[in-house]
Amino acid sequence: MNPDSDFRPFQRYLAALLAVFLLGPTASAQPGEASRAKKRFMEGLDAPGVEERVEAVRTLVATGLPEAMSWMQQGLDGALKNRRKHFGRFQKLADEIREVQSGSRKLDRQARLEKLADLKEEQNKTRDLLNQDESVIQALRQGMGRLLSGLPTEIRDKSILPLIRRLRGARKTEDRTAHIVTLGYLKGASARNVLIQLLKAREPETRIAALDALGRQQDPAAATAAARCLADVFWQVRAAAVHALARMGGRDAVEGLINALGKSEGRTLQDIFQALTRLTGKNFRENGALWRKWWVKHKAGYTGPPVAENMDEAKKKRPAKRPKAASSKHSTPEGWKTRTGGTSFYGIQTRSKRLIYILDMSGSMLRSLTPPSSRQTGRSGMGAIGNRKIDQAQSELRTSITALPEDATFNIVFYHHEIFVWSKGQVKASPQNKEKAIDWAESMIAAGATNIFDALERAFSLAGRGTFDRHYAIAADTFYLMSDGRANRGRFTRGDDMRREVARLNRFQKVVIHSIALGGDADVGFMHGLAKDTGGQFVHYGVRGRNR
Repeated sequence: MNPDSDFRPFQRYLAALLAVFLLGPTASAQPGEASRAKKRFMEGLDAPGVEERVEAVRTLVATGLPEAMSWMQQGLDGALKNRRKHFGRFQKLADEIREVQSGSRKLDRQARLEKLADLKEEQNKTRDLLNQDESVIQALRQGMGRLLSGLPTEIRDKSILPLIRRLRGARKTEDRTAHIVTLGYLKGASARNVLIQLLKAREPETRIAALDALGRQQDPAAATAAARCLADVFWQVRAAAVHALARMGGRDAVEGLINALGKSEGRTLQDIFQALTRLTGKNFRENGALWRKWWVKHKAGYTGPPVAENMDEAKKKRPAKRPKAASSKHSTPEGWKTRTGGTSFYGIQTRSKRLIYILDMSGSMLRSLTPPSSRQTGRSGMGAIGNRKIDQAQSELRTSITALPEDATFNIVFYHHEIFVWSKGQVKASPQNKEKAIDWAESMIAAGATNIFDALERAFSLAGRGTFDRHYAIAADTFYLMSDGRANRGRFTRGDDMRREVARLNRFQKVVIHSIALGGDADVGFMHGLAKDTGGQFVHYGVRGRNR
């Protein structure tokens, strides 16, 4: 593929911007003042402390100089380069730690402990550098956005030209998407129009990055263009479009989502329903007819989603209702499955037909789950067979797999300190395959430590390479992750490290991860954060009831 082909759609727009640059009015400081401001900024970016570097950005933004956009872009290029270097080192250290933990290096126990301590100390230092890089990158992008919004309208086009030139010249997807991310921080017609043009790019990663950037801008004026991506051939692009529209809001966003109801299925359809609830404050659940009927009646007077605080107050004032008896077969969980063709796992329902189940089978899964009514939050005792967490997990898995429609695909990953995969790839949910999968799952024995990240990484590899994969149509789009403990094995064990790496893996795959934490020893912060990062749901069982 010729990278230049992705940028033909906005070559004419670039030419128009150049005309503005050559013919339009300009505003700048005196040469001496600009030179001094640039020198102070560049020196500030070289300061050893992250606070000084961030302050250098703030000081430059306060000058209001149009030239500062170009200087900050230079600083951003350097910060992105540093982040790539530190991230590569961080990953290399993670690999070394995993090797030492696995025993592949011939070391005695004391030498292994000392080596692990040294590696983790160096990894902590590298993590600090990574966090500093992130802070500076964020400050530069936000600073560019603030500076641009404060400039006179007639010179904004000129001010973003350096960024567009870099975008035009980028050959690597990583570099190109980094520039697109920056455009998302620059609100206004100039940046918005470039991003809209990029929605026509041939490369799906470019379209996804442009949709994510438009979503960050939260500009309803881009909703019509984003809504057209709901018909994209790649489901990952469709998922990005739904998320972008939910953030943009406005009448065109709701209109586009409702128009797509009859043309969508599986997880995309579920994403649309969730976005409509966010934009309207209504919850007609999965009844497309009711959504359309409501929109016909309220379209003319629609002004946007209700204020979040009002919605929260309404929820507080609403009296708790006793669950009603099912009035029809479609009101029950079984009826929902029949009506939607979906399934559920630990109560989390999904319409997705491309699933991977990732289940903990560490030694602690042999214990009983603390009863929901109990106040106990510590470790549970060893459970009787049939009442252990592993037994309950296998039972939930059996029920969920049995409910899958035959046109669905699925796979299973079990993990303790090692990873166990049922199939090399996604498998059709035929009766025979379901039976084989359930038999395999119920033969697994809980033992060992907890390696959450490597299990997630394996699941991403099983899901396919996102939009790079010519078999994208059968790639997984939804994971169920269950764990009863904290990670203590694998490339990454800290929650923030795992979330950062999953975000990188999921940049273009757009997988939703539903997470289930069992008992009082589960890493609730990580599990809840991971679900939130990916648009999934979170449930916590076994500590005085269930918390969503």
